[in-house]
Amino acid sequence: MGCAQSRIDNEEAVSRCKDRRNLIKDAVIARNAFAAGHSGYAVALKNTGAALSDYGNGEAEEPSSSQ
Repeated sequence: MGCAQSRIDNEEAVSRCKDRRNLIKDAVIARNAFAAGHSGYAVALKNTGAALSDYGNGEAEEPSSSQ
């Protein structure tokens, strides 16, 4: 009964289940990393838009103040 053959780890279905579990864990980690990267990209776009807007407003104000 204590033989290596009686271990459940040797079952093909069990090893397939463990492989799937590990793949799902890896997929969750990758999804979280993608979400964090996407969030950072959105913040960078917002900041770039604000900087361009500030730059554009600064360019537009100079000619009107010199006249």
